[in-house]
Amino acid sequence: MQFNQQRIILVLICVLFGLSLAQYAPTLLNNLPQSQPIDQRATFKELYATKPNLKTCQAGQLNSAEKTNILNHINYIRGLHGLLPLLPDQTGDRTIDEAALRYAANGDSPDSSKPCPSGTTEEFTAGTVGYQVYQSSVGTAPSVARLPTSESMISSLIQDHRRGFESTITLLNPFAERVQIGRADGATDYRRTENLTREGEETEDSIFFTSNLLLHFLEPETIVTANAPEFLAYPYENYPAQLFRKGGAQVGYPHLIFWLPNYEIPVDLSQAQVTIESLAGDRVFAQNLDFSTEPTTLGYYLAWTVEQLELETRYAVTISNVLVNQQPKEYTYWFLLEKN
Repeated sequence: MQFNQQRIILVLICVLFGLSLAQYAPTLLNNLPQSQPIDQRATFKELYATKPNLKTCQAGQLNSAEKTNILNHINYIRGLHGLLPLLPDQTGDRTIDEAALRYAANGDSPDSSKPCPSGTTEEFTAGTVGYQVYQSSVGTAPSVARLPTSESMISSLIQDHRRGFESTITLLNPFAERVQIGRADGATDYRRTENLTREGEETEDSIFFTSNLLLHFLEPETIVTANAPEFLAYPYENYPAQLFRKGGAQVGYPHLIFWLPNYEIPVDLSQAQVTIESLAGDRVFAQNLDFSTEPTTLGYYLAWTVEQLELETRYAVTISNVLVNQQPKEYTYWFLLEKN
């Protein structure tokens, strides 16, 4: 069945200093290399052709090399799941750069008391997921600030499930064909309670930085849901451990996620059972199961957590008692978390 509608999905990522994920060489599908750690900080000069200014509400523009880096990293992650690479879409560059600026300058939502009250981000509200984090840097001049790389922000996006699973599922949307990319970084006067010293006081020479990356995924006007993969899973097969990490901003491991992208077929996950077992026969118990009772724009999902996983150990996953069109089905796959 064809679904004649263009569905536009946005991922909003706002991350500050402190991300420490490795970047991976940009390669697609079946020829995946070993990951290559790099410096996880970047300067304005390295990122921008035109530098943004959050305090005066002036949008910037990423340089072409940085946009290529972002696209390559998105496609690298999608390739781990057997998905086709996305193409760049530059038709809305100015609009998405301005939207990124407003999110970065205004915090969670624009209003008249924030630096950029004019204009809205309505073009990018459908399917929006994200978070805002801020950090102060004492005595650091904005011109020499070391900013998080876009690759580390995207890597954080796929594994941060504190506000749900939409970011992971959207990044791995099998129907998407193109992506628009926008970003804004800079010093801001915007304050939150976490922007305090250990004694609970802001220092006079603190500078507050915000980094905001927007990814706007676009699908074709006509979607053939029957062409989608039968299922998608995170993590899946040989998977870099850095994309499924414990510690840092995470509380425990991220969720493991399984989803059926064909939203036109009714699915009941209420009785689903998850079994995880290593090749040696060691059982890992799924906890905190969460599932969708109605189809999302990207299908039905089932998510759970585990207490312990070993690196370089292959785990077989079996998901049983899934009712698809009122018929019971069972799904199996495997994953192995690679050290590097």
